[in-house]
Amino acid sequence: MSSLILSLASARAQIVYTITDIGLFSNAPAPGNLSNANAINNAGQVAGYAVNGGSSHAILYQNGVKTDLGTFGGPRSFANDINASGQVVGYASIAGSPSYDHAFLYSGGVKTDLGTLSGGGNSSYALAINTAGQIVGNAHLANNFTRRAFLYSGGVMTPLATLGGSGNVANDINDSGQIVGTSDITGDTLQRAFLRQTNGTLIQLALPGGTFSFGNAINNAGHVVGQAYTAGGAQQHAFLFNGEQIIDLGVLAGTQSNAFDINNSGQIVGSATTAGNATFHAVMFSGGSVIDLNTKIDPLSGWVLTEALGINDLGQIVGYGTYDGRQRGFILSAASAIPEPSTYAALAGVCALGLAVWRKRRG
Repeated sequence: MSSLILSLASARAQIVYTITDIGLFSNAPAPGNLSNANAINNAGQVAGYAVNGGSSHAILYQNGVKTDLGTFGGPRSFANDINASGQVVGYASIAGSPSYDHAFLYSGGVKTDLGTLSGGGNSSYALAINTAGQIVGNAHLANNFTRRAFLYSGGVMTPLATLGGSGNVANDINDSGQIVGTSDITGDTLQRAFLRQTNGTLIQLALPGGTFSFGNAINNAGHVVGQAYTAGGAQQHAFLFNGEQIIDLGVLAGTQSNAFDINNSGQIVGSATTAGNATFHAVMFSGGSVIDLNTKIDPLSGWVLTEALGINDLGQIVGYGTYDGRQRGFILSAASAIPEPSTYAALAGVCALGLAVWRKRRG
C-alpha cells in the first residue's frame, strides 16, 4: 500500500499544469452539449465555441465568463482566433440560408460581417487575426465548392494565389504579415503546406519524400508548424519549419501526430496518437521529445486531454478533452510542481480505508 501512496505522490510531483474548465452552456444531458477552446491571447482571453442541444455558438471566455457571440441569423457560429487586443474572428451562418456562413470580426462588443469574395460564392471563414487586425481564412469561389485563401485588410477581402492548383486555405498570419496554409498543387494531385512571404512569394513545405502536408500556424519568427506525410505516405507526423529546414517532430506511441500552434518562444502544441493509434492525446513537442500533457496534470483530475490547439507567450495552453463524460474546452496554466503535504495525508487515509475494507471482505 505504501508503494501505491508513493506512486500517487510521485505522479502528483510531476504536475506542471492546473486545468480551468471553460464549461458548457447547459449541464442538461442533451446530445452534443460540449465546448471547445481554440485560441488564447496573452491576457488569457479565449476564443472557442460551445454547443447546446446541437447548436454551436462562438464564445469569448474571460475571467470565468462565457460571452455568446451569436450568429448572423442562422443556427451556428464558431470563433477561431483572438489577438492581443481581444478581437475575435470566426464564422457564422446567415439568416435565410443556414448552409451558408460568413466570416466575422468581433471587436469592442460588435460583430461585423466580413462578406465574401467579390465574384465568389456564398460562404467565407475567418481563421486567424494578427496584432494589426489583418485577417486570413478562406472563401468559396463561384462554384460554392472550391475554396480560396484570403487576406482581409483595410476592409477589403483579397484572394491569395495557390501553388498552381485550384484551391487553398490560409490558416494563420503573424505580425509581419507572413501567412501559412495549405494549397492544391498544379494538377490538383496533392495538397501542400505553404508559407507566403510579405512580397507574395510562396514557399512549399513538405517532409523529404513525403506527399501531402498541411500548414497550421506561424509565429513572429516565421517558424511554421503543421502536419506532413512521411516518405511513402505511410505516416502523418507533426513538423516544424524553422526558416532553414523542415524537422519531423515525431510521434508519441502511435503513427500520427499534428502540430497546431507555436508561440513566440518556440513552444509547440498539438496532438498525437497513443499505442495502436487507439486515441489522440494532447501533446507538447519539446527538445526532440513528444510529451503527453496528460502526464503533466493531476492524475486525480478526471480529465483526459485530447488535443492542444493553442498556446500563448506565457505558456498557457488551450484545447479540448473529456471531463465528466463530456467534451469540454480547457485552459492549462503553470502550476507548482510540489503538491500540498495534506494531499498525501488524504491519499494515505483513502488507501488505508481501502485496505481495511479489502481485509474485512477477505475475513
